[in-house]
Amino acid sequence: MIDDPKFSMILDKIDALEKRLKPEFPVWLDIRQASVYLQISRSTIRKLILSNSIPFRRVPNGKAGKLLFNRRVLDLWLLSGDVKPNKRARSTFEAFLD
Repeated sequence: MIDDPKFSMILDKIDALEKRLKPEFPVWLDIRQASVYLQISRSTIRKLILSNSIPFRRVPNGKAGKLLFNRRVLDLWLLSGDVKPNKRARSTFEAFLD
């Protein structure tokens, strides 16, 4: 690490800007927070839950329980997801390359 006070000041300012630009999210997110974090609708999250496509935990709470999503696990899920383009998109992309 560089021991320059100016460098340290710049890092502090960058940290402050990041906090203002991206709100802090807790480690465990409910459906509403997860939809904001992933920038997808709540109904899309529910569909992903029903298809067992998104990692989540059910915490005992009432009849159905509360669904929670670990933010770090969601990040890994996003990074590991391989999106396979449909046939039309693939052919359009291949035509673009020719």
